[in-house]
Amino acid sequence: MKEESTDNQQDVTTEELMEASELATLKSNATLMGISFHPNIGLAKLQEKIQEKRIENDSIKQENITITEAQKAEKALVAAGNGKETAQQRKLRIRKEALRLIRLRVTTMNPVNAALKGVILAVCNSTIGTIKRYIPFNADQGWHVPYALYQQLLDKKFMTHYEVKTGNRTVKRHRLVPEYAIEIMPPLTAEELKDLQQRQIMADK
Repeated sequence: MKEESTDNQQDVTTEELMEASELATLKSNATLMGISFHPNIGLAKLQEKIQEKRIENDSIKQENITITEAQKAEKALVAAGNGKETAQQRKLRIRKEALRLIRLRVTTMNPVNAALKGVILAVCNSTIGTIKRYIPFNADQGWHVPYALYQQLLDKKFMTHYEVKTGNRTVKRHRLVPEYAIEIMPPLTAEELKDLQQRQIMADK
């Protein structure tokens, strides 16, 4: 019974250490991105702030975005109002960017999840609402993933352990590494996209 208690305590300590390491990394990233936050902010809240900032920045840059006629019309309306974007317009713009699809091939790098066929990810906040999707691993034709979940994939890390020799001693150490290897694939043709969308709809049911 005593040994079991020690092991449980060690697991809790490792989990807390992983969260503290990830929080420290996110705080550094948030500072570089110019995001203000309370010193005692929690991990989930900071992830949300970073997510919103990334989506907003990417929306402004408009990288790899196909602008539809409806979007052009919306931009013209904003311009007609002397460039003043209302809170509702900003919310809609950020949500559209969060839902923008990007074609990926995702591979898990965590040995613990090696037997899994995919992962279910979700992101939720007051601006974009809830976005939840199943993402398969190693999809031959890639998989269309909402941009908000792509950013979440980039942020995911896991703890890996390794050993280094110091003199005559072997010291165990750990570090956070990316959870997924992500390959960004070129857009599909209209026919390929229609076929893939149909297969994804069937897979989500």
